[in-house]
Amino acid sequence: MYNKIIDSYEPPYDLINESINKSKYKDFALFFNLGYLPDNNISQSKFELQNPIFNRNSIRLVLEIIGDTDLNNKNILDIGCGRGGTIQVINSYFKPSGIVGIDISKSSIEYCEESNKQNNVSFYVKDAYNNALDDGIFDVAFIIELKNIEPSIFPVYNETFRVLKKNGILILAGVFIKEYYKDTIDTINSLFKIISNNDVTSNVILSAASDAQSRVNLLSRILPDSKMIEDFLITPNNQTFISLQDNKAEYRIIRMMK
Repeated sequence: MYNKIIDSYEPPYDLINESINKSKYKDFALFFNLGYLPDNNISQSKFELQNPIFNRNSIRLVLEIIGDTDLNNKNILDIGCGRGGTIQVINSYFKPSGIVGIDISKSSIEYCEESNKQNNVSFYVKDAYNNALDDGIFDVAFIIELKNIEPSIFPVYNETFRVLKKNGILILAGVFIKEYYKDTIDTINSLFKIISNNDVTSNVILSAASDAQSRVNLLSRILPDSKMIEDFLITPNNQTFISLQDNKAEYRIIRMMK
């Protein structure tokens, strides 16, 4: 199961981040998740956002992903932390004992280290497949939109299992291609006990469509390559977004316990 790999295009994250870091927008471009807008689905978030708030849809998605998980006094790992947006949300709404953010992009981590003002957070350039962190040290781990949850990340589940404490929680969120969904669930079930599994596809489509033009406009001032921007942001022209609309993929939030 683990050797079932998809070959897919990945945007050059370091190039994109380096360009953002040199721009005047660097402190606004913290999130590149697909975001969340409410509809008839039952919300899992325990917090109401005040109006107005910048990056509202992206923050709302993070709060939906957290749901009713208590992060107070917990040691937390954010795998693929990007520019640190999720960690900022966690520290704004909870009081964790410590947070570690890891990302393979050196320029992302450099920005996080430069901008972070919280003394309970550490950032490292590390590969999610072999993070070299100690065994059993985290209470909660997040994997949010890492390679859009393709089978190629299955070994990351093993590595995350290793660094979680007994009864530790992994929260996985992203685009699940239906063709590989059963393999994903089988892999998760071989390691963890699934606590909840929520389909928020309609909420994510609403958000991504509503935010697409403003996000493209912002990055167009920084990056000249429109195809790169579309792939990085997963805009309505991107194949992943089309798969969500065509019901070939779902955006799910899966909580599980070690």
